[in-house]
Amino acid sequence: MRKLASIIAVAISIFITAGHSSGQQNPAWLTIVISAPVAPAQGAGSFINLSTESFINDTCQPSGLDGIQVLSVQTGHNEVFHLHVFCRQDNASSAHYKVTMVPIPNHKVNETAKSLLGRANIRLGPLYLGATGEPDGILLIEKTQ
Repeated sequence: MRKLASIIAVAISIFITAGHSSGQQNPAWLTIVISAPVAPAQGAGSFINLSTESFINDTCQPSGLDGIQVLSVQTGHNEVFHLHVFCRQDNASSAHYKVTMVPIPNHKVNETAKSLLGRANIRLGPLYLGATGEPDGILLIEKTQ
């Protein structure tokens, strides 16, 4: 009986150690704050979009949309947009994400958001309050592979 208890204790120890050494630990969450005046009309080529896309695809490489969270701070129209991007560093180089600012015509946030909902490969980000005379926007993160 004593021998069986010793074997079980060794087996449990090996099992616990194997789980930790095989990389099954919780991956780190990284963050970046990107601040810039941005106009939704700039589309995929804007500083916010390119910086966010690069951070997600090149630095974090999350395996899925659940590894990406975004928040923003903007005091109002005509003000700088501060985007806080959090992503889990999974190092899943096979996944790829595209970031765009979807214009909201005539300040119709709900209609624009509802037209995007229901797609499994996207995450809606925060609302951007456009400059006077320009449309507002919603940041959209799309998993393309």
